[in-house]
Amino acid sequence: MQITIGNVLKVSVRHTYLRQGRFYYQRSIPHDLANRYPARLIKRNLRTADPLTAAHKVAELDRLYESEWERLRTDPRSFPSKPPRCPEKLSDLNTDIAPLLSHFVTHADPRYGGFPREDSTFGTGDTYPAEAPVAGSHTDPNTDLMSDALRIYLASHHKGDSESLRKASTIAVNGFVAVRGDKPIRSLSRADARAYINTELTRGVTTATVRRRLTALNAIFNAYSQERELERKSPFSGHKIAGEGDDGKKRLPLTVDELKTVQTKCREADDDLRWLVALLSDTGARLAEITGLALDDLKTDAEIPHVVIRPHPWRSLKNKESERTVPLVGVSLWAARRVRKSAKEDQRFAFPRYTTKVACNATAASAALAKWIRTTGMDHTPHELRHTMRDRLREVQCPESITDAIGGWALKSVGQGYGSGYSLKVMHEWLAKIADHRSLLHHD
Repeated sequence: MQITIGNVLKVSVRHTYLRQGRFYYQRSIPHDLANRYPARLIKRNLRTADPLTAAHKVAELDRLYESEWERLRTDPRSFPSKPPRCPEKLSDLNTDIAPLLSHFVTHADPRYGGFPREDSTFGTGDTYPAEAPVAGSHTDPNTDLMSDALRIYLASHHKGDSESLRKASTIAVNGFVAVRGDKPIRSLSRADARAYINTELTRGVTTATVRRRLTALNAIFNAYSQERELERKSPFSGHKIAGEGDDGKKRLPLTVDELKTVQTKCREADDDLRWLVALLSDTGARLAEITGLALDDLKTDAEIPHVVIRPHPWRSLKNKESERTVPLVGVSLWAARRVRKSAKEDQRFAFPRYTTKVACNATAASAALAKWIRTTGMDHTPHELRHTMRDRLREVQCPESITDAIGGWALKSVGQGYGSGYSLKVMHEWLAKIADHRSLLHHD
């Protein structure tokens, strides 16, 4: 926000913008921590119109958030705490004027934006999604809040260290808290759940997403009830959602020509994003499974080249059937070799753009790949390559049990789980049949 000091210097208070005469704090979540927060921006009402007071408060909030981000980077199992209290008056602060000056920059400096980005949204109150509590500090069962239930749920869940579970659960709880507040668990009612459902539907959230988040809230409540021996039925269970499924978009496999176009363009671009798409296209694997591969998971020099899909500290798998080996054929084999050949010395991950030792950001990869696919003139998502693989195997009359083994789909009978499964040789024979585009199923 621009102010004038004397008759010459015009400056802005960094990380702020002005709204209805008051300063608001706004700062982007660091890119490497984006998947630990439910929103991309932190927004706080500084409750002052005075730039000097605002600058003091900004300095304190910067210190608190940067301390939290250091903690999150150090401990991959930790998650954001409740938002720090915004100091109400200058006497609450312990700052000198010298550090304060770092929160002023010349108005002409374009590196700092004093106003919200175009994709920002605002409510009428002072609390925004990024400020919703995601980890309470209460320990008394009589006063435990919904945020405390989330903490207990993640601590007791066998996949509690999964970033996808943590993020999905946090988004669900934050959404509920934004509608009904961070209420004590024992006071939650079906009316609260219904109000949340109706609010989400009114906002335009799809019924499938509402159902998914409601399921998450139900699981969180049930886990809390078990841990705290709370004998009551979950207020999130048994709800009907009007028009459920009617607003869903059917995922359609790629046609022969579309798949051929995508794979051809992957070879032409010949970069890490296109190698990722190519690996998806002829393995039928899930996006996160490929995005989170270790470099050593790509066995390109084996007698039958293959990829090992297994859990890692930075990326879990959907179910036990997901752990498997898949033969590499066609453009997937080409892409795997390109990944290996281009790898830098001591490179650990197949796709370091999206994977670190603490997380695999498959969501960001999905958005980037979907955007690229759309530039080719096709309305498809990366996940639809997986649907396409199933149709391709069906067209060459591959037995369903082998198809399930290749794609890591859940077993449909107990008998399928007996033995050690299909060999690479058997799976390779079937995948080799579909590597030629002439054998692909054509969708009119």
